[in-house]
Amino acid sequence: MQAKDFFTNLLKDIKTDLADEFDKNFERKAFFDTPWAQRKLRPSDNLLNVHGGQGLRGSIKASIAGDGKILFTSSLPYASIHNEGGILVITAKMKKYFWAMYYQSSNALIYSTKTKAVRNNKRNAALSSDAAYWKALALKKVGDKLTIPKRQYIGNHPNVKTIVKQDIDNAVVRLGKQIGIDMKKNK
Repeated sequence: MQAKDFFTNLLKDIKTDLADEFDKNFERKAFFDTPWAQRKLRPSDNLLNVHGGQGLRGSIKASIAGDGKILFTSSLPYASIHNEGGILVITAKMKKYFWAMYYQSSNALIYSTKTKAVRNNKRNAALSSDAAYWKALALKKVGDKLTIPKRQYIGNHPNVKTIVKQDIDNAVVRLGKQIGIDMKKNK
């Protein structure tokens, strides 16, 4: 085994193991052992369900750069603010979006055919809480600030160092076995 192959295989192992662990953070709803801050307006919602589709969890991709670095990226614009936390300033365009989401969620309510009142069922309760969430955001003024708490899912942590060390140890053991096999063949 050549040194280049050893290093390439080691990077692949580390990339795979870290990607699995970072993915598990979404199941744990924590960054390893540090729980994420709960959402105030929609506490039952989590990062897996935000913005539909594949969500934040499915958007994360791991790759190995040419210089031997392992990169974790997401195509979603809100990925870094969730990972690092920060402040968003409400814009007119955001308010339009919030109102559109409010009308979309409130129009989906089921009404009684006799009384024309909103039915009291689980589906409507969920839609009503969604509508209240979007309305609260839409009523904020342009220029108001939203604080997004840090909900880290990727980054440096003692567990990351442990995983990397284990992968290096395993790779060295495999290399030692391969060298032993090669030496027996050359006798």
